Amino acid sequence: MAGDSITVVSVPLCSKSSPEPGTASCHQSIYWLALSRLSMTCPAQRPTPLSELPTGSEGFPHNDHCPRREANNKMTVIIYFIIMLDYYDMKLVYYSLFPPDQFIRKEKTHNHSVYFSNEKIQVVPDDFSPESLNPKSFLQLKTKLNLVSIMILDRTKPLKEEVCIIDHVNRSGDNFLKSKTPIDGLPTFPDMSHVYNQIGKLKKVVVHTVGPTFFESTNPNSLVISESVGIVAPIWHYVQVKVFAKGIYGDQR
Repeated sequence: MAGDSITVVSVPLCSKSSPEPGTASCHQSIYWLALSRLSMTCPAQRPTPLSELPTGSEGFPHNDHCPRREANNKMTVIIYFIIMLDYYDMKLVYYSLFPPDQFIRKEKTHNHSVYFSNEKIQVVPDDFSPESLNPKSFLQLKTKLNLVSIMILDRTKPLKEEVCIIDHVNRSGDNFLKSKTPIDGLPTFPDMSHVYNQIGKLKKVVVHTVGPTFFESTNPNSLVISESVGIVAPIWHYVQVKVFAKGIYGDQR
């Protein structure tokens, strides 16, 4: 009964008292915990019934006013570390039709040239043809460079700023996956519903790819014209490399 003696229950530092009667808190939840033990007697002030406790951030042991457990902290660190790894993979490995202006060394492999510098690796095809751009070559590059993600750089117009390409319309007439699938256990007809991934806060655009032959002569009108991404990106996506694509103005390297 109320008023009987009760063994003092230690309240954790994360708990806070209810400012008003009828408001649940860690204290009151601990009272109910105490009542569930046979050796305990009823507290002097009866807590709010369990059926009336809120389901928000005020009940025990909600994380809003209790410190995170160490396991949660470790999980947060692990997730952050994975995201940062993916970011640096994305940041340092590029694919484009043009070689960089500066590099430390160059390596020929799998119908491509790979340019190494302190800041990045840039992969450039020997030529814009099915002999260089095909699933077999891309799988070999993926293995050799241990690729998880890749940043495709593609010339676009008429925009004079860097943009994030989130989709494309292939108007080039080229499809370098045609007659090249299946390969290495991958499907004949891959899902192309989600090829691209967002890049930070860059403006998102849908481009119309016309290929290197027609890029210079094509009048963009109200469209955003790209040179190659609509042909290149599906191949990287097919070999299960995460695709980021940046539209650049002019011959930026």
